[in-house]
Parts: sequence; structure tokens; C-alpha cells
Amino acid sequence: MFADVYLRRYRGQRLRPSDESAQTPRHGALQLAHVGTGGPGCTVLTLQAVNNHTERGKLLCLYEPVIIGLGNGWLTFRGFESLAITDGGTVSFVQEWRCRVTERARCG
Repeated sequence: MFADVYLRRYRGQRLRPSDESAQTPRHGALQLAHVGTGGPGCTVLTLQAVNNHTERGKLLCLYEPVIIGLGNGWLTFRGFESLAITDGGTVSFVQEWRCRVTERARCG
């Protein structure tokens, strides 16, 4: 499913409505997968670049996503994003994606 994704938070803090609506959406294919072997693993929602289906084509990742809103052509997900920090570790923040479903892929 192709979508334009608008981020609703920055490092866990909700964006002001004016900042949220002013951002340029990220466009790609939404893909849901369960990752992990030998343990409980986790569910990951990714936004994949239209013209790059490799690991490098992942534009965004949302871990343990849940649908918190549903409308005519819109889905809103809440989950966690993971960011690398300087000591080589990662830190997670709550993130929300507002996704506008599009009919077809757009490149560029």
C-alpha cells in the first residue's frame, strides 16, 4: 500500500499542528513484518522507498505499531522509533505516523 507519511512527533514530543501540517510528507510503500528469530521478536511497520527495495531503501521504521485512528483514506499509527546515539547504543521514543493512502507510487 502506498502512502504519504507525516510524522506527528519529534523525539517523543508532539509537534504543533502548524509544524505537522508544514512538513513535506515522505512517500513510499507501507510494509508490516514480524522480525526476530528464536525469541518473541517484534512487529515493524516500514516505509520503503518506491524505487529501492533493499535495506537502504527503508525510509522510516515504526516498532510495535498500533492503529489509533482510521478515516477516509487516512490511518494513524503509534509506536516507537529507534535512534542511534553517540556511544553506539540506541534510544527509543514514542512516534506517531499519519498516513494518507495514495493510489499509486510516486518517484522522486
